[in-house]
Amino acid sequence: MSRLSRAGQGRGRTTGVSPERRAVLLELKGRLNALGVANDAEDHWSGEEAVRLRREACERIRELLAEHAFLSELLPTLRWELERGSLVTIGWSRLEDDVDAWLAVTGARRGT
Repeated sequence: MSRLSRAGQGRGRTTGVSPERRAVLLELKGRLNALGVANDAEDHWSGEEAVRLRREACERIRELLAEHAFLSELLPTLRWELERGSLVTIGWSRLEDDVDAWLAVTGARRGT
């Protein structure tokens, strides 16, 4: 059973997510994607740009976590991966997939 399936079961939750939460998830998705862009920047064109992109994305993800407690519930490893540093290397991709799964469950489409 996936983390997504476990997160929605057993605690009286429904799969519905409010429009506000969907907007937060979409912003988080964008910040996670920026970490992937930073990796590409480092590999192909600019180490300085990669550092800037990572810093900005991580700062905003920290802000989102502080402002929206539900993110820690929906994505229980997000804070840990951010603090550990694995989010910027590989964790971003898996968590972006998890966000996509939540968005699909709630009716939002990829890339919206």
